[in-house]
Amino acid sequence: MRKKSLASELLSLGLTLMIISVIVGGLVAGVYEGTKEQIALNNAVNAEDLAVVMPEADSIEDITHEFDEHPVIVEMYRAKKGADVVGYVYKMTVNGYSPDLSSLVGIDNAGNIVAAKVTQSAETPGLGSLVAEEPFISQFAGKSLDGSFQVVKGNPSSDFEVQSVSGATISSNAIATAINEAVKFHKENILGEEVVEEPKVEPTIDNMLLTGDAMNEIAGDLRAYEVTAGGEVTGYIVIAQNPGYYEDKPIRVAVGFDTSTHQITNVLILEQNETPGMGDVILDEEFAMLFQGKDAEALTTEVYSGASESSKGVFRAVNKAIEYYHNALVKEPSIDNMRLTGDELVEIDGDYKTLQVLTGGEVTGYIVFTSNPGYYADQPIEVAVSFDVASKEVKNIMVIKQNETSGIGTVITEDGFTELFQDEAAEEMAVQVYSGASDSSRGVFRAVNKAILYFNEVLLEGGN
Repeated sequence: MRKKSLASELLSLGLTLMIISVIVGGLVAGVYEGTKEQIALNNAVNAEDLAVVMPEADSIEDITHEFDEHPVIVEMYRAKKGADVVGYVYKMTVNGYSPDLSSLVGIDNAGNIVAAKVTQSAETPGLGSLVAEEPFISQFAGKSLDGSFQVVKGNPSSDFEVQSVSGATISSNAIATAINEAVKFHKENILGEEVVEEPKVEPTIDNMLLTGDAMNEIAGDLRAYEVTAGGEVTGYIVIAQNPGYYEDKPIRVAVGFDTSTHQITNVLILEQNETPGMGDVILDEEFAMLFQGKDAEALTTEVYSGASESSKGVFRAVNKAIEYYHNALVKEPSIDNMRLTGDELVEIDGDYKTLQVLTGGEVTGYIVFTSNPGYYADQPIEVAVSFDVASKEVKNIMVIKQNETSGIGTVITEDGFTELFQDEAAEEMAVQVYSGASDSSRGVFRAVNKAILYFNEVLLEGGN
C-alpha cells in the first residue's frame, strides 16, 4: 500500500473542515432565520412585560420607524392577537433622580391605559426604586386618555392625580411625565385627535406666595408687578427669561420678592420647551423650593435632577430678576453704591430720613432721602442723595422710586443722568433737562436741591 504524502493528508483535512464549517454555518443561519422574530421580540418587549401591559396580545409589530424620533418614546409597537390589532405599546426613557428610567405603557383600542411597568431603573433603593412597585405603578391602570396625570403628595382627589412615592417625588414625576408623553403621542398620531395644550400659567399674589390685596403692572425694562396691601408696597413680581437647553427657546420665569425681608418668595416657570422627562423637571415643585426663602442676591446654579442646562437657564433668569429688583424696583443706597467712604451706616432723626456714614466712629458723609413730583403730580419721585463731609460735594444720587412714563421719563434711572450730579458742589443746582424728559428731570433736581439745603443748614450746622 502506498503511503499518503503529508501534503495530501493536509489537503484532505482542510477540505473536511471546510465542509463541516459550511454545514454548521448553514444550520446556525437556519436557526436564526427561524427565530429572529422571537429574538427581536425578546430584545424589545419580553413576554413577561407584554403580559403585564397588554395581556391580550400574542405578538407585537415594531412601528418606531414610521414616526419621527421622539425625545421620550424610544420604541413603539402595534400589539396583535393573531391578525387583529388589540392596542399599542410604548417604551419611554426619561431622567428620574438618576438617568435612564425606562418604562412601558399599554393602551388598548378602547382608549384606556391597560397597565404600566418600569423596565429599567437606577433610582435610589427603597425610595425612587419604589415607583416600579405597588401601590404607585398600578395607579395608571384602567385610566382613560382624557387628562394628564399630576403627581400629588396626599391622597388623590381626581382620576388623574397619582400619589407620589414618599420621599421620591422626582422619580414619581418622571414616570408620570413619561406616560403623559405616550398618551399625548397616541392621541395625536394613532387616534388623530388634536391635543389641547394646557393654559399658560400666570403669576398671582397667591401662587407667588406674597401678601397683598392688589397687584399692578409697572413700567420698566422688564415686565414687573407691584404688590400692595392697603396701598403699601409689600412685594414685587419680576418676569425674566434665559435660554435653557435650546438657545432659541428661552425659559420664561416669574420671581416673587418680599420687600420686608428682601427674600425670594417663589419662582414660577411661565414658559419652557425643555426636553420632556429630562429638562422639564424644572416644573417640579421641589425645583421651585430651591429658591423659596433665599436672600435676593445673586444665586449660584444648583443642578436639579441631572438637568444641568435647564437648571442653569432658570438660575440665570432668576439672577436677572434679582438684579432688576435691586437696581430698578427697590434700590437701596449703601456706602459703596453712593460713592462714599466709611465702615458704618446709622440712621439719625430729622425732618428727612437720613443715614450718617461713619469711619472709625467719625462722621464722613450723609445720605439724605427726599422726594418731589415729576411728570405726575400725585406720584412723587423719591431719591437718595449722598454727601461727602470733607469736600462738601454731592457724591451720587439714586432714584429710589418713580412712576414716570416708560421710555420717556424713566431715563432718570439711567447712569448718564445720575452722573450729572456726581462730584458737584453741594450748592443749589440749576435744572438740566436730560434726554427730553423735562418734567421728570425737573422733579429730580428739585428733590436733590431739597437734600442739599438740608445738608448745609441742618446736618453741617450740627442740627443732628
